Amino acid sequence: MRGIIEIIILIIAIFIVTDIFEFTKALASTLMGDKLPKSQGRLTLNPIKHFEPIGFLLFVFTGMGWGKPVETSMVGYKSKRAGTLVTYITPIVVSLIFAGLIKIALVFLAVFFADVVWADYLMTFLGTLRHYFVIIAVFNLIPVYPLCGNRILRCFLSPNAQIRMSQNEKLYQTVFIFLWLLGLVSPVVNFVANALLNIV
Repeated sequence: MRGIIEIIILIIAIFIVTDIFEFTKALASTLMGDKLPKSQGRLTLNPIKHFEPIGFLLFVFTGMGWGKPVETSMVGYKSKRAGTLVTYITPIVVSLIFAGLIKIALVFLAVFFADVVWADYLMTFLGTLRHYFVIIAVFNLIPVYPLCGNRILRCFLSPNAQIRMSQNEKLYQTVFIFLWLLGLVSPVVNFVANALLNIV
């Protein structure tokens, strides 16, 4: 019975984390002047709109993954560089803020509801949620499309370097997936995530 509950907790946590991450990206881009996320129905907290099956399954089986990436357009940004940075850094920061708030909630539960039966399940859920908020934040720092790190890095490259990056995008993705399948990505992401979990 407990195993089933833990699976349900895992699935719900993934839905919540990916939903908030992609909604935050859509909201940030919209506030910067982008009309595309709203026109595509992505400016919503409806988790179905942000569900991406492959990213979801990877989250379940490897501990890291993604939601359906929100498409953005720089056309409406007053400053393309500033708009892009705000749009793609905000969901990472918000995820870490949520992780910090959940830590406070966990301390509160441990102090005042330690002996209550339902508190154990709630703490397990919140702990899982906190872990995945940090994981998705760290994972999205990787500069491979469609992860946020790709757009963030582009803001600091010269126009020629951006063109070369676009031309080699498929190669970078292939190498990244290859390294992931070899088990070389997860240890690095988990190492950084665990370090952040001790801070936030």
